[in-house]
Amino acid sequence: MKQFLKSTEEHLDLDGLTGYQRKLLYDNLNTRVETPLELETVRSPSGSRVLRVARALSGPEREARLAQRLEERLEEAAGFSRVIQAISESGKPVVGHNMLLDLLHITHQFVCPLPESYSEFKSLLHCVFPRLVDTKVMASTAPFRDLVPSTGLGHLATCLAVHPFSMPTIVAAEGSRGPVYQLHDNKHHQAGYDAFLTASCFAAMCCHLGRLMRPPQTLLDPVTAELVKPFFNKIFATRMADVSYLNLTADDVTPSRHHVFHMSFTSRTWRTPDIERLFSPYSRVQVQWQDDTSAFVALERRDQSTQVVQNVRAAGTFTLSTYVDWQTQRRKSQAAGSGQPRQAVESTGSTDSSPAAATTTGSGRTLGVPSRTPGAPARSPGAPARTPGTPARTPGTPARTLGTPARSPGAPARTPGTPARTPAVAAKTASPAVNGAGARAPKPSSGKKRKRQSSGTEETAESDPDGTATPANNISDIFTVPDWS
Repeated sequence: MKQFLKSTEEHLDLDGLTGYQRKLLYDNLNTRVETPLELETVRSPSGSRVLRVARALSGPEREARLAQRLEERLEEAAGFSRVIQAISESGKPVVGHNMLLDLLHITHQFVCPLPESYSEFKSLLHCVFPRLVDTKVMASTAPFRDLVPSTGLGHLATCLAVHPFSMPTIVAAEGSRGPVYQLHDNKHHQAGYDAFLTASCFAAMCCHLGRLMRPPQTLLDPVTAELVKPFFNKIFATRMADVSYLNLTADDVTPSRHHVFHMSFTSRTWRTPDIERLFSPYSRVQVQWQDDTSAFVALERRDQSTQVVQNVRAAGTFTLSTYVDWQTQRRKSQAAGSGQPRQAVESTGSTDSSPAAATTTGSGRTLGVPSRTPGAPARSPGAPARTPGTPARTPGTPARTLGTPARSPGAPARTPGTPARTPAVAAKTASPAVNGAGARAPKPSSGKKRKRQSSGTEETAESDPDGTATPANNISDIFTVPDWS
């Protein structure tokens, strides 16, 4: 250090120090020498940390050095955002393939946090990148969609290299550094190679558009060519069945969604396979969950929408409404300030298999749930719901008194005119068979229906061949197992 102070050098770089050694010098160096010194840690060309020692300046020279140091630190902190800023200011087209996720990350990391509003996001993205071109949108649009069987980047590059297309030769700029790629390098999912393929595909499609002009042009200017402008600022929308792209400079295409339904469930036990089985008699479906208890369901066969409206039964476990009705209710609730879509009235748990019971939700009632018979008394609060599949009690027949035990299976029915058994009298039942372990032995079953009568009420339950009764109010019991053969 004494030799440095005697010399005329501007600064001394100390390389190869540990963090602890640099801290010792920061804390003690100025106490060991008479000349004031300034220390800072900088990066060497190789990327290692270097402790730079320089003579302390005073007056204007010190202020100039501090300003320069601040500018260098700001430059380092800005990092790659300076590159994004330069691209934005150039106004040149930014070309990508299926680039929505890339744009989201770039904007959030190097420009500003993403806005919550979709319209604000479109405006922000167009402000940062005035000209965006998505080659997946180009390949999915006329005149390319009928000539390209697949829009995946690798398949697209292969298709554009043969007739009726021609792939132009791309040469690296003079003085550029980095790897040089060829079309058949097969280095997919490497950032540089994918960028090379994307640029090649864009150039090939521009050449094809030029050959369609009269007179034909061998190469179009992607900035000024009128045939390229319709592809600007349209970003491919992944996993959106009826919206193929996002339009950043105009309103998005509004598709018909008469084949889309909204489902709201009373429990969190429903899964996508359950919904697929429910709709299997009509069409394959695409399911998009909103949360644990609601989802959108889109029919693959759109002509089956009417059949779904007329025949799908809610059975007390979900509510079903068309997309239009759901959207209308949502707008009304938003206008009222609640911010949540008003749910349709839940079903009462009863199901009716007759076609007359199928209704729409235009009035707010759940699809497929029959209304109560006019004049019939309402079910008492706390009384259990009737088991799905059980026929309704005959009008005029008195209900069995609560707390009265049911008649044992196999016991003869009460003779008409005989007074009803007092609730305190226990029903006579057959003694159950007991096996050696003290447990009841399973009863044999013929697999047929068994009926139970009690005070004029008839209940029906299905019995499996192994003797286990199948509950009729299970979620899985309202499904039909699809037969895709």
